[in-house]
Parts: sequence; structure tokens; C-alpha cells
Amino acid sequence: MFSRSMFKKLIALFTCVLLMTALGGLIWTRFIKPPVGDYEGLIVDRWAGYTASDEGRPYFRLLVERDTQERITVNIDAHTYHQSQVGMRIKSQKGKIELIDPKLKPYY
Repeated sequence: MFSRSMFKKLIALFTCVLLMTALGGLIWTRFIKPPVGDYEGLIVDRWAGYTASDEGRPYFRLLVERDTQERITVNIDAHTYHQSQVGMRIKSQKGKIELIDPKLKPYY
């Protein structure tokens, strides 16, 4: 039914497809992360930088530790970045970000 050379070609094709699928999965999990959505937690790190493009646009990131000890990286705007500090709590719901400074006492 199948000749030996045809069988080798099918195995090679199957191997290539398998490798491309594995590589695609690796790229997806490492570099293309789905949006975080709503989150709440403690700011444990913050950083800013410039993209490696010709325009060199700035980017701003926070490392947030949720109450479940899970750490997530979130993109924020420049205004929020400059207001935030390590140790503050942050809460994001439906795109609205609230920074909570534990040092400030609420007024009652």
C-alpha cells in the first residue's frame, strides 16, 4: 500500500507538524499572554522602559501579588505608574484602577 519512501515522508511531515505545534505553544505561553482582567493585590515591584522599536515608546509595568500568592505582571499608564509605590495595594475592576496606600488612614 505505502512504499518505504512515502512512509518516511509521512513520518517527517508528522514530526514537522508536531514540532511546529510545540513551538507555537511555547511562544504562546511565554510571550503572548492573555489580558489579566480584574485583579487585586499588593505591588511588589514596578519598572518602566522603552520598546526596542524605532519610536522607543515607554512602557510601565507593575508586579502584583494576589492574596493567593500568585504574581502577575500588569501594564499600566504613566500616571498610575508615578502614583504607585511598592507596598501599596492595587485593585482593578472593569478597567478602573484604584491605588490604596496602607499608610493613610481612612476618614470616618
